[in-house]
Amino acid sequence: MCIMLTGEYVDVEVDCIIPLGMITGEIIANASDHARPRANRVQMEISWIVGKNGDISITYSDDGGGYPAEVIERLHESLGLMLVRTLAEQIHATISIANDEKGAVTTIGFSSIA
Repeated sequence: MCIMLTGEYVDVEVDCIIPLGMITGEIIANASDHARPRANRVQMEISWIVGKNGDISITYSDDGGGYPAEVIERLHESLGLMLVRTLAEQIHATISIANDEKGAVTTIGFSSIA
């Protein structure tokens, strides 16, 4: 797996660091386990932006073909996604999960400037 990180420097409250690390680990593990790689290698990009009001948006995207339609209907039942949702609740974050033309896209949005 190849992972590219992009984004500007951001201060995050210490209480958010562990949940964000665990969310990131779960999303990377999910892509590693389930993505259907092209040329036997999944590429993932993790990018973040900080809005004018201090909100942070982290987007995880891969080129593994995305979630099959039948899986999207059952995503709320996924143990890994339940973990991500529980961790996101701890930092009062929103989650968006979708497919784009290349693969799966997960976005976490929260407000946590130190």
